[in-house]
Amino acid sequence: MNLEVSVMKENYHTLLQRVIENEQEISALKDKKQQLEHELEISRRSLSCEIESLRNVTIQNEHELNETIHSCATFNETIQDLSQSVSKLNDKFLHLDPAEDTTDCHSGWIRSDDFGTEFWIGGKRQGDVYKWVTSDDKIKDMNYTRWARGSPNVFGSYCVEIDKRFQYKWNDTACVLSQQNICKQYMT
Repeated sequence: MNLEVSVMKENYHTLLQRVIENEQEISALKDKKQQLEHELEISRRSLSCEIESLRNVTIQNEHELNETIHSCATFNETIQDLSQSVSKLNDKFLHLDPAEDTTDCHSGWIRSDDFGTEFWIGGKRQGDVYKWVTSDDKIKDMNYTRWARGSPNVFGSYCVEIDKRFQYKWNDTACVLSQQNICKQYMT
């Protein structure tokens, strides 16, 4: 019986040792679980911030894309309008009879030096700003400019011309010069 008691004590001691080791392992696993949960929460927060940042970038990119699409559509509409205007002008030009021409404008002026190489285009300086001045003295803002390099120079130059020397870009010069005018005629 002593032997049995001794074996039981030894088995009990081994079992107790295994329980202690298991409890230590369970404690280590709980610590590891807690550490992993903490790391998971940090990763979750980090990813949440990154997702929010990506969402904001995506919204911004979508907005820019929509603006680009709108600009392209507007550009296409402008090209269509210009194409129609050019077509109308071509039709009008083809049907012009030089004998019936009662305006002071000359066809083919830009290809010919017969009428000079400088032309008034109706722009005039008003204070510090250039404006369009019509033949009936109405004033309109210039919503488009095509100045040559170095122009406008605000020293005594008040009128706007196009000049072959500047590849027919705009130049400002003294209004007293005698040169041809370019006429604008509205077509229906």
